[in-house]
Amino acid sequence: MRQIREVLRLAQAKNLSPTEIAIAAHLPRTTVRNYLSRAAAAGLSWPLPDDLDDRGLEERLFGPDHRPVRRGHRLDVRARR
Repeated sequence: MRQIREVLRLAQAKNLSPTEIAIAAHLPRTTVRNYLSRAAAAGLSWPLPDDLDDRGLEERLFGPDHRPVRRGHRLDVRARR
């Protein structure tokens, strides 16, 4: 599962920099910056609304048609042939 909630909490409740968040959350800095910029564009701030579940959060940040890809999951085995 994505760590969007933790990134937003560390950024807004703890006032950590993207680099500090990346270290704490074990994420690439580019991912942290991506999450933070998408949250700002969506008008989201911490604390998030209680009725906003993980699916709703991802839809607001990435759009309703976005499908997350699991790490290490091969999308198309035929591409390697």
